Amino acid sequence: AGCVDAAGQSNRQGMEKYQAGEYVEASRLFGQAISQDNDEAEYYVNQGMADIQLHQCKEAKESFQKALDLENDYVLAYRGMGLACMGLGEYEDAVGYFNQAIANADRTIGDLDYDLIGYRAEAETKAGQYEDAIASYTQLIDLDVDRTGHYMKRGIARVKNNQMDLALADFQSAVSEDSDHYALYLEIYQSLKNMGYPDEGRTFLNQALEIEAKTDEERTMRGQVLVLLDRREEAVEVLEQAAESGCEEANFMLARCYEDMERYSDAEMIYQRLLAGENDSAMVYNQLAICKMKQGDYEKALTMIAQGISMEDIDALSDLYWNEAMVYEAEGDYIQA
Repeated sequence: AGCVDAAGQSNRQGMEKYQAGEYVEASRLFGQAISQDNDEAEYYVNQGMADIQLHQCKEAKESFQKALDLENDYVLAYRGMGLACMGLGEYEDAVGYFNQAIANADRTIGDLDYDLIGYRAEAETKAGQYEDAIASYTQLIDLDVDRTGHYMKRGIARVKNNQMDLALADFQSAVSEDSDHYALYLEIYQSLKNMGYPDEGRTFLNQALEIEAKTDEERTMRGQVLVLLDRREEAVEVLEQAAESGCEEANFMLARCYEDMERYSDAEMIYQRLLAGENDSAMVYNQLAICKMKQGDYEKALTMIAQGISMEDIDALSDLYWNEAMVYEAEGDYIQA
């Protein structure tokens, strides 16, 4: 009984760390709970979810399987297996696990069911099962669950299924549900561009310009829309308004505009100001390095890249290492590159 109580306490502490985003410590505590009581399926599921957050999907699958060995109808374990398979690119297997989770779920439709159907639809899209994905997203739309988001996702599935007219109708339906936010138009443009349809995407960017920008955040996104439409002079005017009040995102985007216009000294001044602030970031170091590369100052670019890498920001490391290789290549050091 003492071990069981200790295991429950370790699990609770692990959940607190998990919810705080401290996944390494959460994983340790869940492992401790399992060592104290290895007959509780919940602990294995929690361990698996922490592993997923740490991008350790193979280990996560092992934890979820142990949970299923203990409870073969455990919905959250099947859900976790699906998520782990998604992380490993095993999309057809993911679909199967999400279907098993749905089959074992409570017959009363609720948030968990919506969550499972959404994940299944995403896995179906990535597995190339577009008709099934379209059916899943239609189910969610009919259930009145995040209609804007699911019109978007169904539109993407329809583009991939060579149903462009229906896809554009879905994107337009998404806009009709939520017409006052620049972010939605930008998302539609980026999705269409990524799938090889930038011209169709620009139609939605032009629609976005009908929205009045009232806040710095909206001015920043309006500036981004104008940049994507190659209207940089107008973008600079809008971004300068937002940047004056100290909006960091607007400043960053304004600096990028200055770079594109070869106003390198103006761009560098903004990057240096951002780095001198409280929220210096690896991405700013990366962009300053790119600015230096454009001017042929490779030594300074490497210095900026090294400083960015030292921050150990996992979201920026790939770009930093790539640009480091590009610098060495530009200098003729092909082996190092």
